[in-house]
Amino acid sequence: MVTTLAARKAKLLFVGLGVLGCSGCPGYDAPPQYRVTVTDAASGQAICDAVVYLDDAPTALPEHCRHVIPIPSGRDSVTLRAEHAWYLALSKVVSTEHRTDSCGIAEPVSVAFALEKKP
Repeated sequence: MVTTLAARKAKLLFVGLGVLGCSGCPGYDAPPQYRVTVTDAASGQAICDAVVYLDDAPTALPEHCRHVIPIPSGRDSVTLRAEHAWYLALSKVVSTEHRTDSCGIAEPVSVAFALEKKP
């Protein structure tokens, strides 16, 4: 069987990619995180300037109106609280469990708060 030089190079390229782990995984490990959204319960409008707390500690300001909060390790659950000056505060106890995708990368856990306006 005669193989062309181009065919041999292509075969080496594919073998090399398999050895390097080119299986569709990005090659990084994102830490597990909550992605928290806060909305007005009546209108469904986002409340982008709401403050979100993790166990009574304020978290970082939201990115694109969504709070990204690292999930702490070594615990079964945490308390998340969302508040805004014009709304009633709301707390949720959420699990620290999270799923991983086929590459072993942590999938974000979505948490939604719908705040009621103060009377």
